[in-house]
Amino acid sequence: MEREYRDQKNVCDLLSSSFIRPFFILNVPAAKLGCMSGTLFLIVGASGVGKDTLIDLLKCRFPDICYPRRYITRPADKGGEDYISVTEEAFKTMIVDDEFCVHWQAHGLLYGAHADIKTTIEGGRSVVLNTSRSVISLFESQFPRTVVVEVTADKESLRERLLDRGRESPEDIEARLAREVPRICCKVLEQVDNSKDISAAFAALEAVVIKQTEAA
Repeated sequence: MEREYRDQKNVCDLLSSSFIRPFFILNVPAAKLGCMSGTLFLIVGASGVGKDTLIDLLKCRFPDICYPRRYITRPADKGGEDYISVTEEAFKTMIVDDEFCVHWQAHGLLYGAHADIKTTIEGGRSVVLNTSRSVISLFESQFPRTVVVEVTADKESLRERLLDRGRESPEDIEARLAREVPRICCKVLEQVDNSKDISAAFAALEAVVIKQTEAA
């Protein structure tokens, strides 16, 4: 279950255990990934596929990469991902002041990625960001080295995780699962299946980060 890996310390502990270690690719130093490529990794996928869990694992494995928090007009006590809670009024002021490189609306909320990401990328440091597939083109127009990583999971795994979260009714969950997932259109697309084994999914994601960094 996804919640088993959400605590940051527990997630990092996995990296020193036999649960994850057999999948590591150790031929590229972690420091190299943070100082050479200036690649933007966009992590996308449906709710419940485990994006935040995998990003937490990346934070422990590759601490030199930047993992900016999104600004969201959601109360701070709603849990889930680590985000910066702002009021709608404050968010709109930030738009006027050009504080976002990209911002969008989804599910009745406003989301924003801070403009500091530009400075980070231009300085040669890679960035990993959890975002929406609807704004991929906006990021690609600003960042030439953008790699989209789509995290997927089968419907049964998603159903179990969403029920465990308890944020939606069973009826809403079934409606969510019945929706057709739109095809992603982007320049560079990688896919990671997180249906069952978190260690295998993380190994696949780690390999993507290393491969795309070496290719930069």
